[in-house]
Amino acid sequence: MSAMKFHTCQCRHCRQKEFHPNKKLHYEMNLFLSRLNKGKRLQYVTMESKRMGGEGDRLLSQITGIDVKTIRRERQKL
Repeated sequence: MSAMKFHTCQCRHCRQKEFHPNKKLHYEMNLFLSRLNKGKRLQYVTMESKRMGGEGDRLLSQITGIDVKTIRRERQKL
């Protein structure tokens, strides 16, 4: 199994020093993604993209480190 390097979320909530509930969620998402292979990571992020709507692609890119163009392309394939 090829594990990805653990990504640190770059969204505005995770970059601030103060606590925000999304910090825990974003950490857990990246922990989960770090345990998946590339194909499964893309599937998970694509499903999240569909759930959030196209406007969530940029946020998902910040959270996961996956390029926004890749997320959009994979969502369109789904």
